[in-house]
Amino acid sequence: MRSTCCQKPHGAKPTGKIGNTLLEYRAFDHIFETISVSQNTKFLVHASFLEIYNEEIRDLLAHDVKTKLDLKEHPDKGVYVAGLSMHKVTSVQECQVSVLLLSFPCSFL
Repeated sequence: MRSTCCQKPHGAKPTGKIGNTLLEYRAFDHIFETISVSQNTKFLVHASFLEIYNEEIRDLLAHDVKTKLDLKEHPDKGVYVAGLSMHKVTSVQECQVSVLLLSFPCSFL
Protein backbone atom coordinates (compact mmCIF):
# COMPACT_ATOMS: atom_id res chain seq x y z
CA MET A 1 0.00 0.00 0.00
CA ARG A 2 1.33 3.42 -0.92
CA SER A 3 -0.31 6.57 0.39
CA THR A 4 0.49 10.18 -0.33
CA CYS A 5 -0.84 13.24 1.48
CA CYS A 6 -0.75 16.59 -0.24
CA GLN A 7 -1.96 20.05 0.66
CA LYS A 8 -1.94 23.35 -1.18
CA PRO A 9 -1.84 26.32 1.21
CA HIS A 10 -2.30 29.82 -0.18
CA GLY A 11 -1.22 33.19 1.13
CA ALA A 12 1.85 35.26 1.68
CA LYS A 13 4.90 33.04 2.19
CA PRO A 14 6.00 34.32 5.64
CA THR A 15 2.53 34.02 7.20
CA GLY A 16 3.14 30.43 8.29
CA LYS A 17 -0.35 29.15 7.47
CA ILE A 18 -0.32 27.11 10.71
CA GLY A 19 -3.97 26.08 10.31
CA ASN A 20 -2.99 23.71 7.53
CA THR A 21 -1.14 21.48 9.99
CA LEU A 22 -4.52 20.24 11.24
CA LEU A 23 -5.06 18.55 7.88
CA GLU A 24 -1.66 16.91 8.15
CA TYR A 25 -2.33 15.69 11.70
CA ARG A 26 -5.61 14.10 10.59
CA ALA A 27 -3.81 12.38 7.72
CA PHE A 28 -1.12 11.08 10.11
CA ASP A 29 -3.81 9.80 12.49
CA HIS A 30 -5.58 8.02 9.63
CA ILE A 31 -2.40 6.37 8.34
CA PHE A 32 -1.30 5.04 11.74
CA GLU A 33 -4.84 4.03 12.73
CA THR A 34 -5.10 1.98 9.53
CA ILE A 35 -1.76 0.36 10.33
CA SER A 36 -2.80 -0.45 13.92
CA VAL A 37 -5.88 -2.41 12.84
CA SER A 38 -4.15 -4.27 10.00
CA GLN A 39 -3.26 -7.84 10.84
CA ASN A 40 -0.51 -9.98 9.34
CA THR A 41 0.91 -7.00 7.46
CA LYS A 42 4.11 -5.05 8.04
CA PHE A 43 4.38 -1.39 7.16
CA LEU A 44 7.26 0.99 6.59
CA VAL A 45 6.31 4.68 6.71
CA HIS A 46 8.50 7.50 5.40
CA ALA A 47 7.80 11.23 5.65
CA SER A 48 8.97 13.93 3.25
CA PHE A 49 8.07 17.61 3.18
CA LEU A 50 8.67 19.78 0.16
CA GLU A 51 7.86 23.25 -1.02
CA ILE A 52 7.01 24.23 -4.57
CA TYR A 53 7.26 27.99 -4.93
CA ASN A 54 7.81 29.97 -8.14
CA GLU A 55 8.36 26.66 -9.97
CA GLU A 56 11.27 25.77 -7.68
CA ILE A 57 11.21 22.65 -5.49
CA ARG A 58 12.94 22.54 -2.10
CA ASP A 59 13.25 19.81 0.54
CA LEU A 60 12.02 21.33 3.82
CA LEU A 61 13.59 18.58 5.96
CA ALA A 62 17.02 18.66 4.31
CA HIS A 63 20.11 20.08 5.99
CA ASP A 64 20.37 22.64 3.19
CA VAL A 65 16.85 23.79 2.35
CA LYS A 66 18.19 26.24 -0.24
CA THR A 67 19.17 23.43 -2.62
CA LYS A 68 16.79 23.27 -5.57
CA LEU A 69 15.47 19.84 -6.53
CA ASP A 70 14.28 18.56 -9.90
CA LEU A 71 11.08 16.82 -10.91
CA LYS A 72 11.85 13.60 -12.80
CA GLU A 73 9.85 10.84 -14.44
CA HIS A 74 10.66 7.13 -14.23
CA PRO A 75 9.09 4.84 -16.86
CA ASP A 76 7.86 2.34 -14.24
CA LYS A 77 7.50 4.35 -11.02
CA GLY A 78 6.13 7.60 -12.46
CA VAL A 79 6.88 11.17 -11.40
CA TYR A 80 9.18 11.82 -8.43
CA VAL A 81 11.41 14.53 -6.94
CA ALA A 82 15.08 13.62 -7.36
CA GLY A 83 17.05 14.04 -4.13
CA LEU A 84 14.02 14.46 -1.84
CA SER A 85 14.87 13.14 1.63
CA MET A 86 12.71 10.42 3.15
CA HIS A 87 12.61 10.02 6.93
CA LYS A 88 11.41 6.82 8.59
CA VAL A 89 8.59 7.51 11.07
CA THR A 90 6.95 5.06 13.43
CA SER A 91 4.25 7.16 15.07
CA VAL A 92 1.94 10.13 14.70
CA GLN A 93 4.12 11.98 17.21
CA GLU A 94 7.23 11.66 15.03
CA CYS A 95 5.30 13.09 12.08
CA GLN A 96 4.00 15.95 14.21
CA VAL A 97 7.52 16.85 15.37
CA SER A 98 8.57 17.15 11.72
CA VAL A 99 5.67 19.50 11.00
CA LEU A 100 6.42 21.60 14.09
CA LEU A 101 10.04 21.98 12.99
CA LEU A 102 8.75 23.51 9.77
CA SER A 103 7.12 26.29 11.79
CA PHE A 104 10.55 27.65 12.74
CA PRO A 105 13.02 29.39 10.43
CA CYS A 106 14.90 26.92 8.26
CA SER A 107 18.21 27.78 9.94
CA PHE A 108 17.04 25.80 13.00
CA LEU A 109 16.59 22.53 11.06
